[in-house]
Amino acid sequence: MKKGSEKNLILKNYKLAASYSRDQRRGGTCILINKEIDFLKIDITQAIDYTFECCAIELPQYKVIIVCIYRTPTSNTEIFLRQLQSLLHMLSRKRNKRIILCGDWNIDLLQTNKNSTELKSLLSNNNMTSYINTPTRKKACLDLIVSNIKHNVKSEVHYLCLSDHETGQSLTFEVEANSNVCHRYTTMFECKRDMCEENIEKFLQCISSLTFSEVIAENDMEKAFTSFYDTLVLFYKLCFPIIKVKLSNKPVRNSWLTKGIKRCCIHKRQLYLKYRLTSNNKHIKQQYLKYSRILKKCIYQAQKNNNTKYICKSKNICKTTWDIVKQYTHDINSKTEIQNIRTDNNNFINDPEKISEEFNKFYISLTNKSIDREIDYKKVITDIPIHHNSIYLTPVHENDILKIIRNLKQTNSTGYDGINTKIIKKSAIPIVIPLTHIINLSLVQGKFPTELKRSVVKPLHKTGARSELGNYRPITLIPILSKIFEKVMYDKVYNFLSVERLLKEEQFGFRRNSSTTLACFNLIKELTQNLNNKLHTIAIFLDMSKAFDYVCHKLLLCKLERYGIRGNALSWLESYLNNRDQCVEITKTSQNIKKIYSSSYSFNRCGVPQGSVLGPLMFLVYINDLPNVIDQKCILFADDTTLIIKSKSLSDLERIANCNLEKVVQWLENNNLTINVSKTKFIKFQTSHCVNINNKLDINYKNNAIDNVQSTKFLGIVIDNFCNWKAHIDSLVNKLDRFVYALNRIRQVASQEAAVMAYNGYVSSTLRYGLILWGNSVDAQRAFVLQKKCIRSICGAHYLDSCKPLFKKLNILPLPCLYIFEIGNFVHKYDGLFKKNKDYQHRGRRGERLCIPPQRLALCSRNSYCMAVRIYNKIPDNFKKLTFVEFRSKLQNFLMNKLYYTVNEFLNDKLTIVN
Repeated sequence: MKKGSEKNLILKNYKLAASYSRDQRRGGTCILINKEIDFLKIDITQAIDYTFECCAIELPQYKVIIVCIYRTPTSNTEIFLRQLQSLLHMLSRKRNKRIILCGDWNIDLLQTNKNSTELKSLLSNNNMTSYINTPTRKKACLDLIVSNIKHNVKSEVHYLCLSDHETGQSLTFEVEANSNVCHRYTTMFECKRDMCEENIEKFLQCISSLTFSEVIAENDMEKAFTSFYDTLVLFYKLCFPIIKVKLSNKPVRNSWLTKGIKRCCIHKRQLYLKYRLTSNNKHIKQQYLKYSRILKKCIYQAQKNNNTKYICKSKNICKTTWDIVKQYTHDINSKTEIQNIRTDNNNFINDPEKISEEFNKFYISLTNKSIDREIDYKKVITDIPIHHNSIYLTPVHENDILKIIRNLKQTNSTGYDGINTKIIKKSAIPIVIPLTHIINLSLVQGKFPTELKRSVVKPLHKTGARSELGNYRPITLIPILSKIFEKVMYDKVYNFLSVERLLKEEQFGFRRNSSTTLACFNLIKELTQNLNNKLHTIAIFLDMSKAFDYVCHKLLLCKLERYGIRGNALSWLESYLNNRDQCVEITKTSQNIKKIYSSSYSFNRCGVPQGSVLGPLMFLVYINDLPNVIDQKCILFADDTTLIIKSKSLSDLERIANCNLEKVVQWLENNNLTINVSKTKFIKFQTSHCVNINNKLDINYKNNAIDNVQSTKFLGIVIDNFCNWKAHIDSLVNKLDRFVYALNRIRQVASQEAAVMAYNGYVSSTLRYGLILWGNSVDAQRAFVLQKKCIRSICGAHYLDSCKPLFKKLNILPLPCLYIFEIGNFVHKYDGLFKKNKDYQHRGRRGERLCIPPQRLALCSRNSYCMAVRIYNKIPDNFKKLTFVEFRSKLQNFLMNKLYYTVNEFLNDKLTIVN
């Protein structure tokens, strides 16, 4: 329609709510609305002919804003995205509103290109979700509906054939009209122990008054522990009685609502009443308006202070941040309890006690079904050489036990006895003498206390239908005292294995001075070296099914004995593994009271105890001889196993890969473990100029083909076949996009300090992870752009403002500086991984500098190894002589002063160091 002719638009039962028409030619956008619905028109200053044609309305009754946008196919996309960003920024000021943007934007979200990627990123940054993800015109998705509504939303594409786009789109969601009816929230109760400070003090007084003389005089470990444990549990139950605690399901935290603010609100209502009764008195009106403004600022500041305090005290800052954001956007999706479970007979049960029994039966059957396999123990352990040195268990001192107790991780979770870490830590001094005596008896007699072998399993929903048992992950909780006993044995066994160098170098999991980053670094180093040496290379990423649960106890004990864990130590570990039982607990609300329902106890005859201190170390010993069966390089991180196969010819590569895979699978079967074929993948690595080479390989296991993929996730890092890190950065950007919006909201409802804590808790840790691997890639610039968006959100800056002063103000390193910082720390910590000039007979004054091996490919010259050498050599020598902690501090301060925006800027800089 032409501008001015909108009044001619007549549709039965509908009225024209808003429109935008071009000045010169026909066309534009409009919104039609049912005549019975009230609305307010919103003025859009961002509208531009052809590029960003836009109109909007607000439905105040439902707190909904609807915006219609059109962009012509030939208009400037960059300007469109800039105007869209400006519009979203303007709408974000309207708090607690449901926002819907729709229209023909002529950007195909089904394609992966610069325009679609930038649009998706922009929507994520503003907490918007695109609900139309199927073709709307031929094979393209050009007509979109995006919204910040997250729950109970239904979108549809209707094939109407009324326009050249062939389809119409709809979005359906539930709304509740505003009313003056007061919301009533259900009062819930939970039965828990009263852990107030008064009761804690009473418990400490009781325990301190005991001498535990009977315990110390007893020489039988089981009797001594039973006497000690019964006394501890008795006073625990007496001093901490079970009480009914009132809970509330109010969606918004309102602890900021003090008595003073309540009195001010009452006074405000009194002023309002006085103003309405004397409407002609301007003085009273001004007094009311002024008081209202001041009170609003006070409430806003009280909310900010409360949210800041809540974030600062939180242990999981990322989760806390999102909780606050959801509360202020009414985007709350409460956890649902287990209502019913489907059994093997396809019957549904909803009785909580029967549900817990079904879960326990399911978990026990998963682990115990593998114990029936016949294992030739002598044949399996033949390849493990007998280590002639044996472990010797020295007695522990009271100071050792105190140190272990103080280093226990502070958690609220408890075992079946209900005793938490806080109580054990506070009562460490009174109980350390009898506890040390019992632990020494345990080591001498080679026994583990029977009462500490009980575990509690709590099902945690992962994904899929809540009625399926397989969709729940078992979280195992063991008694806190058990962890003290385990830590004593762990230190002794681990130190013995380390001193005797019995653990394989290929194993990076659960070891001191090791990490996932180190494992990934070694993997990429090996892959790029093979490519540089013109070797065909593949990596097979094996996935084991429930490896920790299928460990055979008898076979594990046989292996421990071969490695030198003999005598009392072996007897202790046998006692620790055998005759363990578990129950399953679920929580369910009945008559407004949250209750815990527990299954009966069942014996678990297989696997290492989950949630334990010793479990991971026992698994490392169990899998330690795996690298012996293959003649190729492998990388292990606990049960994550990666085979690196190389060969000069492609035909030999396939043969060698299948041969080694068969050996590994055979080893797994001999050791009661299984491979998950559906999750096992392999990648054929290549350089960009070799893309057209026919490299199809047939890698299979028992006629089951292993999938050849272009990329896969390895220890949280996405590795692709070109090692260019594009796939990983795509994944990284998707993670961080939505957090830009979260930081924006946190800045509005909490202090800047809280926003910085939220940034450090999620954004910084996500960027740092694996940064030494991907930080020098071309696509790293995308992550840097996202980091700058986060910084602007924290400071409330305009999206075009320079970030350098903001980085300095917040004391946050830009991504290139963060990359240099992480590389420097990595080399300083693992300097043994790098060769020096003096190792190649270069003994001049540069002999201590790291040496870069000859590189044929640009890919290899830019990889993490070569970049680590270049960057570390550039760091001043006086920094390198410092301890690790001092080195970190000095390097961070130096980079904070320089604020490099590229790595080359650092490498080309003539450094001037000021001490």
